Amino acid sequence: TANGDVAVAGSEVIILDLDPLSSATNHNGGNMQFGPDGKLYVGTGENANTDWAQDLNSYHGKILRINPDGSVPAGNPYTTGSSQKLRVWSYGLRNPFTLSIQPGTGRLFVNDVGQVDWEEINEATTSGKNFGWAWTEGNTTNPLYTSPIYTYQHREAGSGSGCAITGGTFFNPSSTNYPAAYMGKYFYMDYCGNWINMLTLSGTTATSSTFASNIAGSPVAILTGTDGNLYFLSRNNNALYKITYSGSSAPVITTQPQSISVAQGNTATFSVTVTGSSP
Repeated sequence: TANGDVAVAGSEVIILDLDPLSSATNHNGGNMQFGPDGKLYVGTGENANTDWAQDLNSYHGKILRINPDGSVPAGNPYTTGSSQKLRVWSYGLRNPFTLSIQPGTGRLFVNDVGQVDWEEINEATTSGKNFGWAWTEGNTTNPLYTSPIYTYQHREAGSGSGCAITGGTFFNPSSTNYPAAYMGKYFYMDYCGNWINMLTLSGTTATSSTFASNIAGSPVAILTGTDGNLYFLSRNNNALYKITYSGSSAPVITTQPQSISVAQGNTATFSVTVTGSSP
């Protein structure tokens, strides 16, 4: 429990004990996000044991979906089996270092770090998907596995390649002075490439373009702030960076009011969001 910017003494509560780790020192953690359904989505690495990613009786190499108290929620894909299996939302992941949930839609993207050839952005909005690790990496034609919504090559240099996808965020702030062209984009970054790229999404099609290059070294997280700016962490510089837009832009409506029907005498409420500079 928080009290300002510190934790209340003695307030720690254990929500869920994950499976014991091996002696491996990598792929041991992940990211947590609350979805619009009030459930907690948890990414876990396979602890450098490839078999665990396909084992539904292991918490490793999964996206878990749990209630805020750690219990099993209704709506998970597996309704019988071990405690681990009941909490699995999707599986077949190597190192889902970060994940992001889109405001409004609840769309869930998982950024899975590759080993040999491909870095993956997987869509786990629908439950029960198997993303194929360790039997496949990148796109696949095997009907047992789900291909990523986007991949890029695992190399050390170049704006479209790198060594580890370490962050991603949907850009859907309630207000921002960024140009309207950035609304709804998915921003993602690479640990070795030191770049931030963005995806333009149209259904299940994702098209990448460059956003920023030569950023502070070894970036490990990116998010959309409540102030409408992008923020990212640099491990090399031990620093948090804020990306601001210094230009001016005319106001643009980004969310139109929706038509509704109400009985006569009742209240009708409409909402609209815009971007642009004040006034």
